[in-house]
Amino acid sequence: MAVPPEVPAKLAEECVTTRLPLSVQSYLSAMEQHSLVAASVGGRPPAKPELTPEERTALSSELAVLDQILQPARERGAELAVEVAKFLSRFPFGLRHDTSLMQAKVDGWCEDLEGYPMYAIKRALGWWRRNGEKEPSFAQVLTDVKLFTGDNVLSRRQTLVRW
Repeated sequence: MAVPPEVPAKLAEECVTTRLPLSVQSYLSAMEQHSLVAASVGGRPPAKPELTPEERTALSSELAVLDQILQPARERGAELAVEVAKFLSRFPFGLRHDTSLMQAKVDGWCEDLEGYPMYAIKRALGWWRRNGEKEPSFAQVLTDVKLFTGDNVLSRRQTLVRW
């Protein structure tokens, strides 16, 4: 049974919020607040909390789960190309009759999307399939892929990895 793309999206959000130790959650929130106001009012960034061995283990576990969820689409084999080709074939456009041009377009989209998680790509393409009246631009789809990756998931992961 295929997992709906909403499930990994929710889990990714939880891995960088509620599943983290409370001290880490507070630190991440404080860092985000600091980055918003530092340019205008200055100030020192918040200090990293001292973690207990149990908290370090919990943090490592959440990062491991997050790495699995955020696995780039390039590592999922041909799944990305299949999803993009299926999506683009639904919209009537002149390239439909020229398979080489259609394949070039699919390849271009795949190349630019391959660094994002597959669940976010599937959610964005699914949204456009259900709600789009015409073929969206790649930029519109990319904006939605970033949105569906999750609020602050990538930036929080990066902060946690640096830590």
